[in-house]
Amino acid sequence: MDDILYSLTLRDTKTQQGHDRDATKHRPDTLLTGSILTLPFENAYIHLSTHLLQTHNTPTQYDLEMKEALVSLYRHILPDMGHKALREYLSNEHYLTFAVLRSVEDVKLDRLRSRRRAEKTPTELDPEDEEEDTDSEDESSESTSSFSGPRSDFGEVLPSDLQGPVDLEDPIKFKDRLVAAISFELVPNTLVPKEKLYQLSLLGVRTRFQQLGLGRRLVVTLKDLIDQTSGDTLIVFAGIDAVPFFSRNGFIEDPILTARYTFMPTWADSSLMISTDTHRPDPIPVSHINSMIEQWKHGWVQQYSREMNVMNSLRDEISSRDRRISEQSAALSLMSEDLTRKNGLLGNMQRELRLAQLEVKRLEMVILEMTQKSKKEKDTRRGTKSVAPVQ
Repeated sequence: MDDILYSLTLRDTKTQQGHDRDATKHRPDTLLTGSILTLPFENAYIHLSTHLLQTHNTPTQYDLEMKEALVSLYRHILPDMGHKALREYLSNEHYLTFAVLRSVEDVKLDRLRSRRRAEKTPTELDPEDEEEDTDSEDESSESTSSFSGPRSDFGEVLPSDLQGPVDLEDPIKFKDRLVAAISFELVPNTLVPKEKLYQLSLLGVRTRFQQLGLGRRLVVTLKDLIDQTSGDTLIVFAGIDAVPFFSRNGFIEDPILTARYTFMPTWADSSLMISTDTHRPDPIPVSHINSMIEQWKHGWVQQYSREMNVMNSLRDEISSRDRRISEQSAALSLMSEDLTRKNGLLGNMQRELRLAQLEVKRLEMVILEMTQKSKKEKDTRRGTKSVAPVQ
């Protein structure tokens, strides 16, 4: 997917009519002109100028410097994120970036003004230079800390507004032109198959240029792009300090609307917000809405009726099974009692049988004794007859 660089020319904030600087702050639209350039970000070398666009097949130091300048800008906005994580975000094929760039001529004029201020003493400054110098100091007093961020792997930071005299012959690099940037992504269809969902991930503006409304312009440009590409929704995980800014620019924290996107990876210490400008349902006639409500009510009544019938059937089935279980439990109790009684009878019969067996054995012994006694008596009588005396 291609990245998009939004190139804007910053005009002089002083107008020929003598309008003061505060008046121009509230009219940022009069300060910016530009056009959209679509460029391959990861696989091409990019050279930007006012009217020139060149690409080569291999990335070069300028391409890497451009990425490092964006990383340094975002690094200050999200200090807890490392350079590696930000580089991975910017290299993701789903990410797009809008960058607001100063023109080469504007950078040269800024260097020339800085050189003139550095060479003049306070007494030599004319009233106009003094006014410009005061404005620059007020704005630049926060620029270094708010934009430069930690040093990159190249040992360089974004240009400081408090630096000394600048060599006018130094080449103008991407970091000299970079003013603001916004990065976003088109969420893959695997996560939201029925919706074209965009997520605003990173947004940063140099402090010196924050009064020009560039953050708002970038958000509006992003919303316009989503409308042009038939996007459905734009969401953002806004930090606690950024919630008011996004609230002023058409984002809300509606828990009902954002509930369907809670599957998205959550950023630390942030609130999920949704753009009301891009999340606009098509107007529906009132009659159609009433018809849909009636259909919805009828459908829910039918579903409730079906569920109640199922519940009643289940309740009847449970009652029937409870009765069967009770009957079977009663029958089991009777059978248990009968078994106990029969076991008692069986025990008695076994005892009587053992007694009868003992009685039989006793009678057998008595009969045996009587038989032996009778036999002895017969033998005795037979012997007496055989030994009778002779006359």
